[in-house]
Amino acid sequence: MKKYIIILSLILIAITLTSSYAFKWNFTDLTASNNKNVTEELTKTEIKAPTRFSDFVYGIGPRFGPMKLSAIQKATSIKEFLEDEDFIAIEELYSTSIIVIKNDDLTDIRAYGNTFELNNEQLSLIKSLGISTNFVFKAEYLSKNLKTGKLEYKYTKPHQTIVPEHQATYSHGFEELKKYLRENSKDTWEAIDENDLQPAKLFFTISKSGTVKNIYIDRTSNFPKVDNRMIELLNEIPGTWIPAKNSKGEKVDQELVISFGLMGC
Repeated sequence: MKKYIIILSLILIAITLTSSYAFKWNFTDLTASNNKNVTEELTKTEIKAPTRFSDFVYGIGPRFGPMKLSAIQKATSIKEFLEDEDFIAIEELYSTSIIVIKNDDLTDIRAYGNTFELNNEQLSLIKSLGISTNFVFKAEYLSKNLKTGKLEYKYTKPHQTIVPEHQATYSHGFEELKKYLRENSKDTWEAIDENDLQPAKLFFTISKSGTVKNIYIDRTSNFPKVDNRMIELLNEIPGTWIPAKNSKGEKVDQELVISFGLMGC
C-alpha cells in the first residue's frame, strides 16, 4: 500500500511541475507577444518628424517660360512657340490656339488656327499683348509612333510669359534673395510638414523706378502666417532692384513671381 502511495505522489509531483512549466512558458510567450503588440502600436502612433524642405523658396522670375516681346512681335509661325522636338514630330496638324491667361485662369481672349503659319486673327492677338502677359499656345496634331509606325493623336501646350528685352534683376542676385526669404521666414514654417503646404505664388511688380509694388498672393500656402511673412519680407527687402528695359533701352515695369512652399506648377 505504501508503495502505491509513493508512486501516486511521484505522479502528482510530475504533473504539478509540468503544469507549472507550461504555465510559465505560456505566460512568458504571452508577455512577449503583448510587449510586441504594444511596441507596434507605439510605433504606429508615434508622432513623425515633419518632412524637411529641400528649398522652401524654389523660384523667382516670370510666371511661366519667358518669351521676349521682340520675339512675339516678329513671330509668324507656330514654330516660334513650340519646342523643336514637338514641332519636328508633327505629321499632320489639326489645330492651334493662343489663349491669354489672367489670375492663372484661361480667358476668352483667344485666337484659333489650323496651319503652320499664324493667321491674321492670331497675328493680331499676339501683337496686342504686352510685357508680363501670360498665355498658352496649344497645338493638336498627329505624330508617328516610332515603334508601331502608326499615327497617334498628341498635343502640346507650352505656357509662356512675355518678358522685356532685359528683365528686372535684384542687386544681390536671385540666389541671395531666395536665401533672405528662406532664412527670415523659417520660424513660420519649420515645424510644418511640407505635405500640408500648397504651392504658393507671390506676385509683385518692379516699377520703372526700381520700387516694389502690386504685391499679392495669387496662391496661398495654406498657412496665412507664412503668406503674410513673405509679403512683409518682400516689402522690407534689403538691396535694390534694377528695372527692366525694352528693346529701345527704355525702363519698363515687369511683374515677377516668387514660388514657395510645396513645389508645384
